[in-house]
Amino acid sequence: ELEEAKNGGTSVVTGRKVVKIDTVNQVAHLADGATIKYGKCLLATGGSPKTMPVLEKLDSETQNKITLFRKVEDFFNLDNIVEKSKSITIFGGGFLGSELACALGQRAKVGLIEVNQAYQEKGNMAKVLPEYLS
Repeated sequence: ELEEAKNGGTSVVTGRKVVKIDTVNQVAHLADGATIKYGKCLLATGGSPKTMPVLEKLDSETQNKITLFRKVEDFFNLDNIVEKSKSITIFGGGFLGSELACALGQRAKVGLIEVNQAYQEKGNMAKVLPEYLS
């Protein structure tokens, strides 16, 4: 029935624990005994956003120019931020920071905005990719 659904056969399950994934039969087994058959499975394990204590020490004018992406609403507001900015710096070289830099970089190609990305690691995505790829 999902294939005929409005969302095009995509289903999101939240708040339930997967205890086993049978990749041969393409079935996810949940802690409550339920099973979910899938064609393709995306594991979104979640994460915790980092806090940068140095930001709390900045004056209020500077703090008002900083957006921390914590909620869905922050991403919806991104277009408004980009339209009002000449340049954007993204702090973070993980999945989220890299995805933002890449997406905004498409706008930079046509001269709409300057995009910079800064990270502490030796390379982009260095915590998850081998050094020769990051």
